[in-house]
Amino acid sequence: MRAGLSNVTNPLKRLRLTTGLPASTLVQAVRTNYPRYDKSLQSKCEKTDEYGVELCKEAMNALIKTYAPDLPKRGPKTERRSKPCRVSCRLTEADYAQLQLLIQAKGHATMQDYLHQLIIRQIRRWEKSA
Repeated sequence: MRAGLSNVTNPLKRLRLTTGLPASTLVQAVRTNYPRYDKSLQSKCEKTDEYGVELCKEAMNALIKTYAPDLPKRGPKTERRSKPCRVSCRLTEADYAQLQLLIQAKGHATMQDYLHQLIIRQIRRWEKSA
C-alpha cells in the first residue's frame, strides 16, 4: 500500500488511490451494470461524508474483483489509544540497564510512565522559557 493512504477511509477512493487507476476507468467499469453512473457520481461516492452518497455493494465488489482482488476488505483500524503517537530511541545495553534502575528508584511503574512524565516536564519548561 502506498504511503499516505492510512487516513483514507472511503473504500472507493482507497481503491482508486491504491490501484493508481484514473477515476474514468472505474466509471466505465461501473457503467457496464449501471449505465447512468458518471464522473459526478464517482466524485460524490468518494466523498460519502459530505454528500451521503455511497456506491452499492455489488458495484464495489465488482470493482475490487476486477482491479484489486488482493485488496483488504476493511480499511485501516482506527487508533483507540488515548496516546496514539509513538516516540522511540535506541540505547546500549549498559545504558538501558542504568535507565531501568533509575525508573525503579524514582518509583515509576513502567517505562512509558517515566518517559511521559519526563517529556511533559521538558515541554512545560520550554513553554515557560519561550
